[in-house]
Amino acid sequence: MSEDTVTLLTFKAGKVTFQPPSKHLQPLPQKGKITLQKSTDEESPLLSFIWEPRGSSKNDPSVQRDELMIFPGEAEWLPVQQCKTGRVYVLKFNSSSQRSFFWMQDAPSGEILNEISENDLKIATRINTLLEDIDAEEVDISEEQSGASGDDVEMEDLPTTNSNTQQPSSLSNLLSSIVIPSGGNHSNTGTPIHDISDAITAKQMANYVNSLDTSDAKLTNLYQFLPEEIPKTKSELLRVLQSPQFLQGINSLSQTFRSAEGTNIGQLVAHELGLPYRGEGIEAFLRAIRASIQEQKEREREGHE
Repeated sequence: MSEDTVTLLTFKAGKVTFQPPSKHLQPLPQKGKITLQKSTDEESPLLSFIWEPRGSSKNDPSVQRDELMIFPGEAEWLPVQQCKTGRVYVLKFNSSSQRSFFWMQDAPSGEILNEISENDLKIATRINTLLEDIDAEEVDISEEQSGASGDDVEMEDLPTTNSNTQQPSSLSNLLSSIVIPSGGNHSNTGTPIHDISDAITAKQMANYVNSLDTSDAKLTNLYQFLPEEIPKTKSELLRVLQSPQFLQGINSLSQTFRSAEGTNIGQLVAHELGLPYRGEGIEAFLRAIRASIQEQKEREREGHE
C-alpha cells in the first residue's frame, strides 16, 4: 500500500470473463483479492478499486493487476443471480456499458454454491456505500468476515447438474488411473506430503494425458470417470483435469484423509477402488496408487512374454 493511500476494504475474489455471444460467464482460476482505497488527499473524490493476484498467482507474469478509478455515484456492486455455480458479483458502471465480473473466493456458509452469505452482504453494503460516498462512516468488517483469511472456495463454468461434481470415489479412480512418473515434487526429498496435489500436480496430470494417443486404451479408460454430460474427448478430459472444481475435489479428498486420522478410511478407499492397502493417510493412498500401477505394468510385461 502506498503511503498516500488508505485501505478501506480488502476481500478475496477472482476474476470472471464475460463472453457476449453466449452471455456465458467463465471464472478464471487464479486466486485474487479486491482492495478499495482512497487517497490521503482530502480534495480527491476518487475511489481506487484494485484487483490483484494473491498466493502462487502473484508469481504468474500473465496475471496482471487491475485498477479502476471511480467517481462517486458512478458504479454499483450487484450480485449476478443467474449464475448457479458460485457467488458472482458485477461492478456495473451507470454511465456506460462497462461491466467487471468477480467471484467470491472465501468458503461459502452453506452447501448451495450460489447462495449469498451474510458476509457477502456486509461486503456488498460497504462497497456500495463507498461507491456513493468515499468518506462514509467506516464499518467494522473483520478480516475473517471480509474473507481475507480462512479457506478458499473454487468455482467453474462446467454444466451445473449434480453429476458434474467429482465424488471421492470417481476422483480417486481417476487419480489411480493416471500414471505420474517417479521423481515428482516430493520424491526422495523427505518432505511431508500434506495434500495430494503436493505429489500429483495438475500439470503432471495434463502432461500424462497429452502423452497418450487418441486411440490409446489408457485414454479411453479415463473417459469413464468423466460426468455423463461431458463429451468423451481428450480436450474435454484436459479441461476437467485443469478446472477449479476438479482441483477443489483433490483438496477435499486430501482433507478427508487428514481429518480421518485414527479411522480406517484408507482401508475403505483401497477396498472400494481395488487398490492394495498401504496404511492410512495421504502418503499411504499415494503408495497404494503407485503399487497398483507397478502391478499393472508387471502384468503387462508378463502378457508380452
